[in-house]
Order: sequence, then C-alpha cells, then structure tokens
Amino acid sequence: MKTAKVKLTILAIALALELETEIEFAFSDNSNSSKSRETDFVKAVQQELGKRTSHNKTTIEKLARQRFGIDNQNKVKELTELAIALEARRIAFSEKRNFRQRFERVVELYRSQVNLSHRTSMSVLLQQYSTPAPISFMAGLWVRKVKGEALYFEPSAGNGLLCHALPYNHLHVNELDKIRLQNLNRQPYKTITSLDASLPFGFGKIYDGIVTNPPFGDLETIEQVEGFHIKKLEHIMAIRALETMKDDGRAAIIIGGHTKYNPDSGVITNKGDRYFLNFIYHFYHVEDIIPIDGHQLYSRQGTAFNTRLILIAGRKEAPGGIAEYAAEHSTKNRHLREVVSSFDRFYDRVLNADMSHFLDLAAQKPEENHRCKIGDRISFLTSGNIIINGIVTGLPRSGIVEITIKGEKEPVVLPESQVVPELFACKADKREKGYKAFSKVQFYHDRTWTARFIDGKEITVGRVFNNREARIAAIKERLKQQN
Repeated sequence: MKTAKVKLTILAIALALELETEIEFAFSDNSNSSKSRETDFVKAVQQELGKRTSHNKTTIEKLARQRFGIDNQNKVKELTELAIALEARRIAFSEKRNFRQRFERVVELYRSQVNLSHRTSMSVLLQQYSTPAPISFMAGLWVRKVKGEALYFEPSAGNGLLCHALPYNHLHVNELDKIRLQNLNRQPYKTITSLDASLPFGFGKIYDGIVTNPPFGDLETIEQVEGFHIKKLEHIMAIRALETMKDDGRAAIIIGGHTKYNPDSGVITNKGDRYFLNFIYHFYHVEDIIPIDGHQLYSRQGTAFNTRLILIAGRKEAPGGIAEYAAEHSTKNRHLREVVSSFDRFYDRVLNADMSHFLDLAAQKPEENHRCKIGDRISFLTSGNIIINGIVTGLPRSGIVEITIKGEKEPVVLPESQVVPELFACKADKREKGYKAFSKVQFYHDRTWTARFIDGKEITVGRVFNNREARIAAIKERLKQQN
C-alpha cells in the first residue's frame, strides 16, 4: 500500500489492447446515514475527477465537511483515494479506447488528482503510500493472464488502487487497516480478507497473478526463509505473497528504495537488499527491476520516497542463481541502474520487459472473457425482487452479454420480506414503457449501474445467474448471513 510515483513514457507502437469491459461501480447503500454520506462524497469526488477538476487538501476537506458532514481528515483522505481507484478502474475497463489511450488517460487522472498528503502516525511509521494509478495500471497488465480463467491476489490492498486494472470477480484482496478494509467491502471483489500478510497464508500455489505494494519498514527480528536472511517488512510480505503464486504465474512487486551497486564489482552493497534480491533471483524469473523516481512519479500519493518495481514471470523449475551485478563501467545490466523519472519511460520499460506478453494481450479475442455462451439460459434479479428469465443471444463486445428476455412468461416475484439490496445491474437496450417491452439487455459482468426506461422510471437490475434456482439460493444465503 505504498505509493510509488512514476512518469510514463508512451511507447511508439500502438497496441490496440481492448481490456475486458467493466461497468462503473455503484455502492450498496444502507440505512446508515454516515455511510450514505461517505458514499455520496466518493461519488462527488469521482465526478470531479472525471471532469479533471483541480483540488488540493484544503478544498477536498472543505467539500467533505460542508456538503457531507465528514470531518475526519484521515477518513477524507482514504475516501478520496477510493474515488481515485474507482475512476481509474472506470478508465481501465469502461472507455472505448485502446491500451495506449487508456494508459494516457490514467496518467492524466494522476496528474489532476488531489495530493494525498494527510498522514497518520501509523502510515508514517509503516510508510503506507498507495501506488499511483499509472504504475498500478501497468502492474495489473503485467500479471494479467492472457487466456483462460484466472485468480489474482493483492495481499496489502489498501483501497484497491493497485489492482484497478484487474477484474473484480477474479480478485482476492487482503487488508488489515479498518478504514481501508471498509472501502474494499464497498466493492464487489471475489474475496476480501483481513490477514497478517507477513505470515504464511497457507493457500498453496493458487494465484495466476500477484500485485503488491506492502508497507515499508524493518522487522523486529530477522526472518530465515530457505536459508536467506530477511530483514525488512516489505521483503517478507513480498515473499509470503509469492508463496501463493502458481509456478507459471506473474508478479509485480513494489519495494522501497533503489538498489545500490558497488561501482567496480557491481555487487549489491546493502545487505538487506542483497539477501532479498538473491532470494528472488534464486527462485523466480526476474524480468526487470525498475528504479522509480519518487519525486517525479509518486509525489501525488503523499510521498517522494524512491521505490522499485520488480517484474516476475514464473517460478524457476530448478532454483539457482543470485541477483545480477551492475557495475558502472559495464554495459551489462545497465538498465538496473537507470532510474525512471517519466511515465513515458516507465511505460517503455514495462512493455519491453516482456513484449510478447503485451502483444498476446492485444491479440486476445473478446469472447474469451465471457463466462456465458450464446444459448445459455439466464435469470437475474430486478428491483422489487423480480426474477426475470432470458437467453443469451449475442456477445457483441468484450465483457458484455446480450440477453433476450422471454417476454411470454411472467416474472417471479419474491416476498417483500426477502428484499435484498444488490450491487449489480443490467441496462435496457430496447426501452418502452412497462416490463414486457424490456426485450433485450446488455449485461456487463458483475457490475452495477442503473437502467432507465423511456418513461424515466429507474430500475436497478441484479447479478446474472445461470438459472433461477441459483439466484434464489444466493438470496437465501445472503439472508442467512444477515441474520
């Protein structure tokens, strides 16, 4: 949850990578007035971000206090960061732009966001700075699986900024901080936990991708891992995260500082860094370690602390080797000494670390992102607890399923006692007054928004299930948990 500042330089090639479409997120409001005010504040900040309206710490706190009655400065900072994460996700998934264009828009977002300068004693102690959106965007693409089902893990997720380029329904996020955990629970992640990420998770090797920016700090006692001495908190947390990665998985890890090399021998001079990086190189395929200029690329996250992004592509079948040398007089591994101080250059470094991966992403067929097939029978929940039945008739664009409603059948209406607030929605494609004219919808997988009928009536539709029985079972399970 540390923030790294990065300026990205746009690579000259135009990759037409269309990411899986993901609809703008809408909160699940409850009757709690303070939470409702927080929700409204986040929406307002996201709208301001969308318009690229400039704010500073004073104006954003004034907005929170005067319009929404939120006085806690730390709460305002965390909710503002949540709004940034949601806006970055909207850009990454919802806009009809290619890969390069989306990255440029995320850079614009970063440059226009409020400087998240408010710190608490704990955030200062642990150096908790969330990752800037442009760095997060590229980190997410680095770990993204090209084909097939995938699971991703962010073990120190903060408000979710680092994983905004990865789909909600494939993400396991973990966080200890109470406020940030609340903000994660406002979003429809597949799994949300609150575990100590410095200890072994015990999950086994189950994740296709790991993204993490753990808090920086020293350990009270040295950890021994596979014979390597680990002295820093972010190092042990990175190792614990990597233990959950599949052998062919990918990882993007942010750690503090820049690697210092002996100018003559090229050996890493800091013992803590040397032990950790020797461990990483010994067990994993390290494609690049990118030194990031904190002043240029991290400052709007509230710090100018230098960081490094470690890019990993798989676990070694036979462990061996140590960290690479980078002597000043040698051209070998010169890139390891080159500090990235622009987003353009950062973009270039990440893509060139494994160009074939990004070309494969660009060539990915949109249909492969669908969990539904043409002909599948579908049921989904509308407002008023109405379950509507339909059939998948088309997959017109990545992440979108076209559904034809079986209008000849009456909808199933649940008893009023089984009202369950939902996070998910569909959009009416052909709209006329009344339900039976609701002949087609475009369903965006597991995302929330409001569909409007021609008469202006709003209807929020629910999460799609493959059959009515599954929908009812899910509702009953939700009720059981609430009780």
